[in-house]
Amino acid sequence: MDLPEHTGYSDMRLGFSTGAVAKGDVERGLALIRESSADAVEVSALRDTELPVLIDKLPRLDFTGFDYVALHAPGAFTALSERSVLAYLERAAERGWPIVVHPDAITDWKGWRSFGELLVVENMDRRKACGRTPEELEVVFEELPEAGLCFDIAHARQIDPSMMLAGRIWDEFKGHVRHIHVSHVDAEGRHGALNRECVKAFAPLLQQATPDVPLILESIVPPECVESELTQLRDMLGLSVLSLNEGVSSKGANTSSL
Repeated sequence: MDLPEHTGYSDMRLGFSTGAVAKGDVERGLALIRESSADAVEVSALRDTELPVLIDKLPRLDFTGFDYVALHAPGAFTALSERSVLAYLERAAERGWPIVVHPDAITDWKGWRSFGELLVVENMDRRKACGRTPEELEVVFEELPEAGLCFDIAHARQIDPSMMLAGRIWDEFKGHVRHIHVSHVDAEGRHGALNRECVKAFAPLLQQATPDVPLILESIVPPECVESELTQLRDMLGLSVLSLNEGVSSKGANTSSL
């Protein structure tokens, strides 16, 4: 399928994870992200204790202003069984939301296979035992042939700061990339704000992203830095200031410099 050429901000869906701006508080996270120029959001239930609460709140949550919504599944199942997690996630799948999952959490391949193309598997950082390299991801996609890839560029850079690993993952799976995570990740796997070094490292690959693939920031930043983080991402992608201003104004967000 031929994809349209980039024409600026309006072509790209850029957003934030609720867990990055308001850990464990989806309502506050949505409100903070909605006040920014983001038009995409990833609803985080990274800890399995958060998932039942989130699913129960879904009918009352306000997703106004977001063109794209995804849900990040729990990274491990401790309070809930895998079967229970799958049952809760079905409620999100009914809305047509992509579901991001860590491959090391999966044991019931058949259960996750039922999400089909809505499932996006995230490449892992060096703390994990699978899903880190193209070879390890191949094993995962043999089990989940319809799933897409959530390309976490910072995880790949943490393992290999030369960005050769990130390039290999991109080259092999770019046709499967349906969701991109962006942030700085330190040696311990903690997500933080973008900095000059990671922006320089990320730009050559992220500038190849097509407009149909949302870029979601996982940068853990205070509320007052949400818009500046989005601005850094747009600068990295080479998106125009004119288009940015038009996009922000259309949502009624603050267009002043941060």
